[in-house]
Amino acid sequence: MSTANARAIRQLLAFCVRPGECELPANEAEWDALLPLALAHGVAPMLFANLRERVLPVRARDQLRLVYLSNSFRNEKLLAEQHRILDAFSKKSLAAWPLKGPHLSEHLYGDPAVRQVADLDLLIRPEDLAACDDVLHSLGYARQAQGEIAELRGAGELLYLKQSQPEELSKDRERFVGHGFNRVESLAPGEAPSGASAPEVPASGPLPTFAVDLQQRVLPYGQRDPLAGRIRALGLTPENLLLLLCVNQIAHRFARLKYLLDVAACLRKLPGNFDWKNFTATARLLDFTPGIYWSLAWARAVAAAPVPESVLETLRPGWFSRKLAARALGADPVAPLARGAALDGPAGAWAILVCTRPGLAPLRQFWSLLFPPSATLRQEFFATPNRPILYLYLARLARKLPAALRPRKQ
Repeated sequence: MSTANARAIRQLLAFCVRPGECELPANEAEWDALLPLALAHGVAPMLFANLRERVLPVRARDQLRLVYLSNSFRNEKLLAEQHRILDAFSKKSLAAWPLKGPHLSEHLYGDPAVRQVADLDLLIRPEDLAACDDVLHSLGYARQAQGEIAELRGAGELLYLKQSQPEELSKDRERFVGHGFNRVESLAPGEAPSGASAPEVPASGPLPTFAVDLQQRVLPYGQRDPLAGRIRALGLTPENLLLLLCVNQIAHRFARLKYLLDVAACLRKLPGNFDWKNFTATARLLDFTPGIYWSLAWARAVAAAPVPESVLETLRPGWFSRKLAARALGADPVAPLARGAALDGPAGAWAILVCTRPGLAPLRQFWSLLFPPSATLRQEFFATPNRPILYLYLARLARKLPAALRPRKQ
């Protein structure tokens, strides 16, 4: 972890948490370095929302405003598409629970444009998988894991993609021009604007896509998933939503700022009757109890999120687990954020394991990390059903091995 990268992360964190108090970059070169980082961490639209009243360089303001507007239009489309899918499911008497979709931005931040969303996450009942698959295909979605749906029931989630229509891109262009941009591009989440001027929509080429994650489970690894059962039974209650956001931060190895801010924002939105006893009892049933502790503790540390000390004491891991976590993640939340993509490989697997409670749970997680379901591999490599699973595991090993052999950056 470089000192410069950690400094930039701290600066970005200050813009998101204390925008009125922080010192802005002194020149455009600093802004040029900061904006791609903000996009990579999913907080560029939030930067514009937080800093729009302050004096910014013209180019930086235009780029942030472009990302904010692009994200606003994208979230608007995603929300309409989510309603369309849920309505189609309802007509077939299929239940689905939207998880971290476009509605979350309005709920957590009071602004539908602030939170970058990559896809629509829909939790379904396992017995409804085939019927939901049929509905999505009827709506124009293509499943990325090829083969008969009956052979893919072991997958925790299945990804579906659908291209936007050309006329939608034309409407986007008109809307951007109406906001003062002569040349614009529909920016995908995590994509950084480049160049001195606003980017341009290509006359031809691939169109933006809608992505749907059809999930049979919520926890990312292993087989035990009490949280999915609770959501199906009770919906996204405040207690279930906070657990979901904590688990989401763990699944992303604490490596993206967006997920830390989601937890902090959710904590600030908790109703007065929030049931902490129920929350901690459920958290202790999950394999990720230590990770939930770190998620809450770091949200309180960096964003003054209201977490009772008694809750942290109840969830606090033992001395040895805390030492392992400090080694894998770092001493504070900036450490994993600054390492970013370095936590995608084996270092990230180690981070997941130290967020898992002792006992058999780490063995279940380790096995799932080494040998993910065949459907997951088919999605990853766009493999046809006749491609041997052993080949896919070897291909995955070849992809991961360079990261495993690379020296760890501190």
